[in-house]
Amino acid sequence: ASTVTIGAGAASNRTFAFRNPPSIMNPLLPTERDAEQETEALIDHLFHHDNTAPFLAKNLITNLVTSNPSPRYVKAVATAFTNGEYGGKTYSGDYGDLGAAVAAVLLDAEARSVVLDQDPTFGSFRQPLLKVIHVMRALELQVHDAREVDMEDLSLRIGMQPYRAQTVFGFYLSDFQPAGPLAQVELYAPETQLLNPVFLLGQLNGLSSLIRYGLNECRGGFGTSAGPYKCNVDAHTQRVDASLAWRPTANDTEGIVEELSLLLTAGRLSSGTRRVIEGAHADVLRTSGPGVTQLGGENDRHATGLVACVGECDGSRQCAKDLRCFFRSNGGAIPGCVGEWGEPDWDFCYNPAGDNAALKAAQELFLASADFHVSAYNALTPAVRPRPVETPSTPSRGYKAIVVLFMSGGGDSYNVLVPLSACKGSDLFAEYTRVRTNLAL
Repeated sequence: ASTVTIGAGAASNRTFAFRNPPSIMNPLLPTERDAEQETEALIDHLFHHDNTAPFLAKNLITNLVTSNPSPRYVKAVATAFTNGEYGGKTYSGDYGDLGAAVAAVLLDAEARSVVLDQDPTFGSFRQPLLKVIHVMRALELQVHDAREVDMEDLSLRIGMQPYRAQTVFGFYLSDFQPAGPLAQVELYAPETQLLNPVFLLGQLNGLSSLIRYGLNECRGGFGTSAGPYKCNVDAHTQRVDASLAWRPTANDTEGIVEELSLLLTAGRLSSGTRRVIEGAHADVLRTSGPGVTQLGGENDRHATGLVACVGECDGSRQCAKDLRCFFRSNGGAIPGCVGEWGEPDWDFCYNPAGDNAALKAAQELFLASADFHVSAYNALTPAVRPRPVETPSTPSRGYKAIVVLFMSGGGDSYNVLVPLSACKGSDLFAEYTRVRTNLAL
């Protein structure tokens, strides 16, 4: 029988029953046909399970719209998946219609509400890998010499790498709650499990390197170290596999920032962030020129704070902030500068971002803004966030602590924990020094 009953005897006061999993396989004469049929039966059972539609609906919503959908929203998507229709339109009319489900996800009022965009708990923290791909597609990454787009060790830099999830649950837990206001009200932000200092700085450095120098390994870049190339961006000897080729159609600061807002933040750029980026773009234009600054200046070996294209430099220490000394030979061209001035061996300061320094400065600020990293509107509060109140510790209260030391090879395990000499009984430190002799700490 497929039902097993436990405790059915006369001496038993309670009985328990459970159902054996059905098996189509003949244990004595197994066949390939029986294995296929049993596999199909299991898949059909899971596919038509009552939990499948809402489980799939919630996962679609959390990956495409918001990490905290309402029960009504989940039910609407699950119903579309089950019935094969949504909003009066019949897609397949059958159970398991992904087209109807995706339509419900994207066309539901909760997905298109402008009011909900103002809610700080709506939307999601965008996945690090999707942000990298977004930048490459939106800013038109073009490969050099028909090379492949090879990005090394992304899992160590941003926490995600294609086909390299550490567990079957993916790169982060779907029910992760960051400590703070969200956890206090039982809301979720799964992607923030990857929001730690290592991955955050790794992403910012990688995107900055991509904008400034192209796809390479220099300055925290995502590129590969393959090939006989030296990573020296000052001497321009680094390997570059691809570059961002997008250029704006507008010629003014406001128009350029508006185009970038559409490409990188879907037009959700807040007014405060917009002012900062527009100010930086205009400032770079004033200090380094839009690629047509005339060479000039004197040869003063003691000069400091030299701006782009003005004054001979012997090293980057003489250049203004964010500028570098461009070492040329035989009067070669200097990025961002035009004309001739001084001797052919004179070197000048330049902006390493290249001829489009102002555009690259604006792009870097976009990719560092909260507007780019989250899918909700970044509304700034009028007041500065108050500092958290620190609870004074109680000196008389003792505690126990677990200290974890991660030694990535090369650790002398006999010197990791060294005993004290003030222990009761025998002098453990004296015993330690006697055994370890000249290796003791």
